[in-house]
Amino acid sequence: MLTHFQAAITTLTAEIQQLTEQHFPSQIRRLTSIAGISTTIATALIDVTGGFRQFHSAKALAKYIGVVPVVYQSGKSNITKGICKTGDPQLRAMLYMASWSAIRYNKPCREFYQRLKALVNRLNWLWLQ
Repeated sequence: MLTHFQAAITTLTAEIQQLTEQHFPSQIRRLTSIAGISTTIATALIDVTGGFRQFHSAKALAKYIGVVPVVYQSGKSNITKGICKTGDPQLRAMLYMASWSAIRYNKPCREFYQRLKALVNRLNWLWLQ
């Protein structure tokens, strides 16, 4: 019984990927050219976003997916607390795993991550002084 469901899932996944490659070839090619983005993640991104047609900027896309920072403002204080998590949680989890793969295998992504990490460490050190 379980093998039947696994075979059905494999067949449907292949069919979805084939349809996505047929209808969104340039988006699939661009997304999968990024280290860490598999065909599965690219297909999920295209599906959730409708082929990116409805977004006028990367900022709008990030807000829709739910990966923008949450900022609490009150009087003189501005506090940033994590991400907003309003988008699709499965897509966000896939992007999280893809980011770790990109940090590991994509040199520009790794360098960017190291710069951000150093900046956060410096800010934390200044905050504690």
